[in-house]
Order: sequence, then structure tokens, then C-alpha cells
Amino acid sequence: MIARAAILAAAVALATPATAQQQCGGAADMSAWLSGEYGEAVVGQGVNETGVVMQMWGNAETGTWTITALLPDGQLCLLAAGGGFEVPAVRPPGIDGTDHARCSR
Repeated sequence: MIARAAILAAAVALATPATAQQQCGGAADMSAWLSGEYGEAVVGQGVNETGVVMQMWGNAETGTWTITALLPDGQLCLLAAGGGFEVPAVRPPGIDGTDHARCSR
């Protein structure tokens, strides 16, 4: 787990266009790897202004997490990974549908 995070952090920090491509793969393959190897699932996501879907993956049992970017061309890129992931016992306002005014832009 620590080795994966260290390698990923170094790859992101040193990324050039050529090495950045090595961190990406087809969304189906990368998703299968994250769920199969680490037991992670998408726990949250949002779309940025360029159409990239930013995803938070996590495994509450092992505490591993990964941040990915799903590009418009179908590539899924690893951006960061770590440990200590947990699901909060109390949800923030709006998550359970009770206070949407706080979540509006």
C-alpha cells in the first residue's frame, strides 16, 4: 500500500506527457484493477469545467483510497492514492436530502 502511494506520488510529480500516459488506461481495465487489487469502489465523483470526471475511490475495510480522472476519451488516470480512508458516521447536511440549500451554488 505504501509502495503504491510512493510510486504514484513520484510518477505524478515527475510526469511528462510521455510518462503521464503510462498512469492512464482504459476505464474498464483500470476500474477492474482498483476493485480487484484493492477492493475499492467509487464513493464520490464530480465533473469539472473541461468534462473530466474526478472520482474518489475507497475501501472502508482496508482504508485505501485513490483519486482518478476519467477523461472524455475513456481513459482513467490515477492521480493520488493513500490510506486512512473512512466513511463518516454522520453525513454532512444535504447528503441525506434534508438541507439542499446549503449545497446550492
